[in-house]
Amino acid sequence: APSFVEAATFENALLALALIVGAAIAQNALNTFDNADGAAGGLATLALGASAFPASGALLGFLAFNLPWRGRTRAMLGDAGSHALGVAFLLTPAAWPALALPLLDLARVVCVRRAEGRPIWRGDRAHLAHRLAGLGLSSFAVLGWLVVIASPSVVLGAVGFARASPWPCLSGLLGTAALFLVAIARIARLERRRVSEAIGPR
Repeated sequence: APSFVEAATFENALLALALIVGAAIAQNALNTFDNADGAAGGLATLALGASAFPASGALLGFLAFNLPWRGRTRAMLGDAGSHALGVAFLLTPAAWPALALPLLDLARVVCVRRAEGRPIWRGDRAHLAHRLAGLGLSSFAVLGWLVVIASPSVVLGAVGFARASPWPCLSGLLGTAALFLVAIARIARLERRRVSEAIGPR
């Protein structure tokens, strides 16, 4: 039988591996989600507000420069910023449910790229924020819709962690997933209508 030291070392190795994988997933999800002004920063501000208020307050200061209040963006997260947010999410369990929307968006884009035979790492404009902007929505409108879709997982996730109950978290995840699917279906319908109108009657 393994000694206590060996067992502890094995458990620590598993924990370290889980943290590395979790950090990579959170960082990549937020990095690919941050393709609109205020997307990742706005989501993180909400998600970290209940349990990591200082970080949320700092992000509010950043959003003042990240959103195009005067017609242009003055500051951007970039890869370093979105990766730092991924670590902040990983270290804040109450914020984990807020990753639902970035993960859903990333999973859908990866599936589409694979179905079309394209490399999954090659960027495109198929993310939710890109498609909302493609409908002519402003940066603030895009951010507003992203916040609305993410709200069930953010709010109910925080409630679930506060009550130490998985059911609010699960309800929030299902709510965000439902809103995401409805949004994608609606956007696809509007895109098809635009194409039909551009082609004109035959």
